[in-house]
This record gives sequence, structure tokens and C-alpha cells, in this order.
Amino acid sequence: MTKKIILCLVLAASAPGAEAASTHVLGAQKKTLSDASGTVAAGYYAATTLSAVDADLAAANIKPGVTIFGFAGNFTSDSDAIAADIITGKTAYVNGVKLTGTLTTQSLSPANDTVTAGTYTGTTLSAVDTDLAAANIKPGVTIFGFAGTYTSDSDAVAGNIMSGKTAYVNGVKLTGTLPTSTLSAANDTLSAGYYAATTLSAVDADLAAANIKSGVTVFGKTGTLALPDTGVTGSGAAWDDGAYSPAASQPSYTDNADGTITDNRTGLMWAKDGLAAGCNSGSLSAWSTAGGYCDTLTFATYSDWRLPNVRELLSIMMYGASPIDTTYFTNNQAGSYWTSTAIITDPVVAYYVDFVNRNTGAINVITSYYVRCVRGGP
Repeated sequence: MTKKIILCLVLAASAPGAEAASTHVLGAQKKTLSDASGTVAAGYYAATTLSAVDADLAAANIKPGVTIFGFAGNFTSDSDAIAADIITGKTAYVNGVKLTGTLTTQSLSPANDTVTAGTYTGTTLSAVDTDLAAANIKPGVTIFGFAGTYTSDSDAVAGNIMSGKTAYVNGVKLTGTLPTSTLSAANDTLSAGYYAATTLSAVDADLAAANIKSGVTVFGKTGTLALPDTGVTGSGAAWDDGAYSPAASQPSYTDNADGTITDNRTGLMWAKDGLAAGCNSGSLSAWSTAGGYCDTLTFATYSDWRLPNVRELLSIMMYGASPIDTTYFTNNQAGSYWTSTAIITDPVVAYYVDFVNRNTGAINVITSYYVRCVRGGP
């Protein structure tokens, strides 16, 4: 445009009336370019550069591969990201090319402490792993802002912890000094301390029903000790056994309805019928045969029968009209029954109980007597 204007001025100066024409052109109103619009109106413009009119006309503001008024664009040409460096679904320009991101959002896992490179949504570490808490951290240690308090509410000392065992108290590992105490059968004192599991009857074997007064229970052992009643009901004098018959000494039996009788005072279980298998079917036998028979007997589902000792057999004898309680013991044979009690100084002699004469004695073991098996007891 400038060249054309100058040309007009030259031509005007050469032509007739050139002075008037020149004055008209020079006096025309000057135009000004604006960076607010790309429109260039017809008219006169002073010499300039477009980059002077709009400073944003620069290579750094123009897309690479494009040249505007002599400015070859290089905007974004200095970036080096690739799609994997941009969050998935987001876009960005790199060296003039629009990229769509493929960088996935990572997640922290409470399973390990690995932080994989990548983007993460805003959170707190305690939200990822709820075990990140003061109550789970050793006192004196702070993990990601959580000052530990674990074991700080405990108050034991070494003397409260079993000897040789360890425990943490307020963050400090203690080794116990509490000894294991032992119960003694010599007295009933229970000192403070730790005791290994046991039973009182294991500590003192005398804690047994047979050693406790009938009707009394000591540490779960209900006593059965009572003097056996003689069976005498009539009284000849105020001091004889007929006049003194407390309930605790009266015979007490339970019929188990299986061919056996339980003595509620002694806890012994007897064969009921004198003619049944529990009594060798009422047959006579020598002492060794009698013992062997009971030892191998299986009767009323039990297989731990034995020959009773002399005191046990005497405990079911009565001294009244009948030598035995026939309500419970049926078909008792009129004669003597073997016991397992032998004479220590004479091994060929053993005790028997005579249910006819209501007494006991010892005789040679080859003698044939009746048998009544028993089970239970010590």
C-alpha cells in the first residue's frame, strides 16, 4: 500500500495540477492498526511492523509448522511429554500435537508400603490403612504423625508376670519373676501367687469321699464315711446299737435295674443276684479261681469287676434277722463268700465272710466258697 501511495504522489507531481493533488493526499487522515482486530481499513498508515502493533505476534505464540507474517511458530515445541505422562482422559499439546493421556490413577495398598510412580487421588494414609493409629504404635515412636501409645495403658511389673515369660508394659519389654507356687498337703494355706493346674485330691489323696463324714461335702467330695448299721432294731439297753441308729449309718442302696446294686454309703457297685453271673451263678470255687473269675468278668456292660476285700464284704452284712438286705441282694447263698484279703505271713490262707454265722475268718485257699463280685472303690 505504501508503494502505491508513493507512486500516486509521483504521478500527481508530474501531472497538471500536481500541487493540489499532493496537498490533498498528504492532508488525508492517518489510519492506525489495532491489536484488537485483524481488520485493515483503507487509508494511510504510518510505517511500522505488525509485531510492534501486537506484541503477541511472536514465534513462541504460534503453533509449530505455521508461519504468520514471517514468524515461524514454535509454541509447545519445547515440551517432551508423551501420552503416558498425562492423566488418562486428559489432553495436552506437545510440540504442536494434541495428546490424550493414558496415565492411570494409582492406589495405595495396606498390604505393603510400596508407592508406585503415578498419580493418586487425595486421601490420608490412615484412611488407606486403618491400622495406622496411635494405639497400634510403640510409645516413643511417631509414624506419619501418629505418636504411639500401644501398651502405655498397662501397669504390670516383673513380679506380676510368670517367671521366664516376657511382656511389654508402656513400651518396655519385661521379663517375669513370678514363681510357680505349690500346694501342700501339710496345711490348708494358699499363699498368693501362680499355681499350675491340678486338683486338690491330687495334692492330698486323703481328700476322698470315704474319708469324709456322710452328708458333708468338701471341695466337691461328698462324704460317705459312716459306721455300718448292725441291723439290730430292738434295744436291750440305752447304750446298745439297737438304741442308737442314726440315719447316716443306715444302709442305703440303689437298684440300677441292670443286675447291679450301688451302695450309696461306700459307692461300691455289687452283683445283685446270688445265682447270676455276677456271683458265679451261685457256684462254689477255690480262692484263686474266685479271684480270676471276677477279674475276667464282663457283666452289666462293665468289665472292671474284682473280688471284694474283707472290709468291703463285711459292709453289706447285717446283724439282724437276715444277714443281708434281701430287698436288694437276692438269692444270697447260705454259706461263706471269698474275699481278696490274704494272710501276709501265710499266702495259702485267705479271709472269708460267713453269711450264716455273721462272722469272718481265714482258711486255706483250696477251700470252695461262694463268690460275689464288686467294682469301684479305691
